[in-house]
Amino acid sequence: MPNRVVNPGMTLSRSLLCTALAGGLWAASVQADAPDAIHEAARAAAKATEQWRTAETGPQAEITEQMRELARAITEGTAEDISERIAKEYSDAHPDVILPKADQAPTRRAYVFVSRSLGQPVLEEIFRSIAGTSTVAVFRGIPEGSRIGPAVSEIHAMLSAFDIDPMPNVTINPERWQTFGVEDVPTVLIADGDTEIARVSGMTNVRWLREQVAEGEDGDLGIRGPIDVPSEPDLIEVMRDRASNLDYAAIRDKTIKSYWGDVPMEDLPAASEDSQRVIDLSLRVTQDITTPDGRYIARKGDIINPLDIRPFTRRLVIFDATRANEVAFARQQAESYDNTILMASRFDRDQAWDGFNALEAQLGEPLYRLTEDVLTRFRVRATPSVVHATKQGEVAISEYHLEQTVTQ
Repeated sequence: MPNRVVNPGMTLSRSLLCTALAGGLWAASVQADAPDAIHEAARAAAKATEQWRTAETGPQAEITEQMRELARAITEGTAEDISERIAKEYSDAHPDVILPKADQAPTRRAYVFVSRSLGQPVLEEIFRSIAGTSTVAVFRGIPEGSRIGPAVSEIHAMLSAFDIDPMPNVTINPERWQTFGVEDVPTVLIADGDTEIARVSGMTNVRWLREQVAEGEDGDLGIRGPIDVPSEPDLIEVMRDRASNLDYAAIRDKTIKSYWGDVPMEDLPAASEDSQRVIDLSLRVTQDITTPDGRYIARKGDIINPLDIRPFTRRLVIFDATRANEVAFARQQAESYDNTILMASRFDRDQAWDGFNALEAQLGEPLYRLTEDVLTRFRVRATPSVVHATKQGEVAISEYHLEQTVTQ
């Protein structure tokens, strides 16, 4: 009679319930943050070259491809291509600091081209004057030697410190600077798409320039106050220079060589006897969950069993890849059962990629790493273990005692 393991203490928040219902028994846990474009592009492209797969998939695969495309754009693309890719990568991560695509500009828009060289008092005056309007304050780049993430966060912190409500539209968009050939700050410019209508330098009064345009004035209306040069270099040129100086082959080789030294592994004991435990995957709802119109999806205290929504059809074979008898056991399981996933709790780090590839060839199946999520969700305690469905529709984990435990 199998031992039943119940986990009544496991609770479920609103977000976790949605994940459980949509993703089944164990959902992807990969999280991706918006990184510094250049170095993360290189690292992601290198890691994607050879990567020990995990049994879960998630945003990382998409981010890897985005980073590789961004790296190619930096070294090969046009200013517009790069500007749009920069906007795409960072606008989601920093929603309060707008990084628009070039084609998002309305038919007619006013811009104030600014720089940190103006000083915070002048920047605050500009930001307050354009708050609540469609006018956009445009930085050319980030401080020399800085990274995009911290630089954007610094702009956000500055805007927050000014306590302006509503928040003004602020962007880092070197493509706008290039399109209109702006060289000095402050410069106020009104454009119809990419076509300049009028500009004035040395002042920040957008209303004045709008009035001049309304009266029929156009073109460069001159310098009407103190001007300065922007302290930030052109972001597109900075990224292109950084990309051209990176040794992608060296970064890739270093990443591949160091991977096996860093990858987490689980040192589980060999099973001392044959046993089977039934696992209760039920989750307790910790707060009422309703639809927008007030109908209940689940109430606080409800117990949700994912198996009632989605049956468990996989067979997870968890084994220690450093033990020859467990490798043979895993191969026999894969040959005997459909929908089998082979997961190694441990691997010989010294053999690295050569050993991993040889093991995959020996097994004749893809090999995955035992993740912390699977380890804890199914409470794996020894190897080899097999997570499988029972005839009663439950999920059980069976441990197998193998004779002659040998280390490969």
